[in-house]
Amino acid sequence: SKMLEALDVFKGKKIVENEVEVLHSRSLMRQVVKNLGLYAVINEKQQFRSVDVYTDAPFYIRVKDLDKLVPVQNIPFTYNAEKRLVNIEGKDYPLNQWVNTTWGELSFLSNNNYAPGKGSPVYSFSLTDIKSVEERLLKALEVNTLNKLASVVTLKLTDTDPKRGEDILNELLLLYTKAEVEDKNILAGNILASVENRLRYVVGQLDSVENAIQRFRSSEGVIDIGQQGRLYLENVGQYDKQLQDVNIKIAVLDEVDKYITSKNVGS
Repeated sequence: SKMLEALDVFKGKKIVENEVEVLHSRSLMRQVVKNLGLYAVINEKQQFRSVDVYTDAPFYIRVKDLDKLVPVQNIPFTYNAEKRLVNIEGKDYPLNQWVNTTWGELSFLSNNNYAPGKGSPVYSFSLTDIKSVEERLLKALEVNTLNKLASVVTLKLTDTDPKRGEDILNELLLLYTKAEVEDKNILAGNILASVENRLRYVVGQLDSVENAIQRFRSSEGVIDIGQQGRLYLENVGQYDKQLQDVNIKIAVLDEVDKYITSKNVGS
């Protein structure tokens, strides 16, 4: 019964302080950085400064093999919105497919929010070590509780782009929920496996008891009334069948006898 009660894992109470630590964990933030491609930053040259763009970027950059990511800074490129081509060092690359570049295998994912303006803006991109991005975001993230008895937490993230900050928080909560569901699935699976093992053990014990009872009946001559009744009915059925066969044979012999007798009389 305790195993079955434990299957209802969604009713378990959580310690808020522990959940704060989980939300502020390196593993979750590292996955956020990977999923959103925050290791790749695009800058647009505006007059006397270079501005980090996210919402207005022409595309997003993804690195296929993150283990081989080599940090680089300010690689200039241009983007042809009409042809949807990225030009880096005189070479054109299409959007939404993996391409080989000097900086590894990259993909330039189109940004649906991008609205091309007038002129030909000059962009540059940088690739940053994932760990350094993760540490910077963890410093910018605040996870607090209203008080020790509260069952909710507040999340706050400081970022130069509000849309990026919103995306980071949404992705963090999504990963947190997913990890929670996966943990509960693992727990439920382990409990079910334990229940199944216990049931197999009980079935084995019942089989042993049944075999012991049968051996006792055989050795002590104990009669199973139900079994004896079934055997009696089966025997009666066999006798009825044999009797019907005998009656049919007798009827055939009677007809043969009548036929022979009638022939003898006629002769």
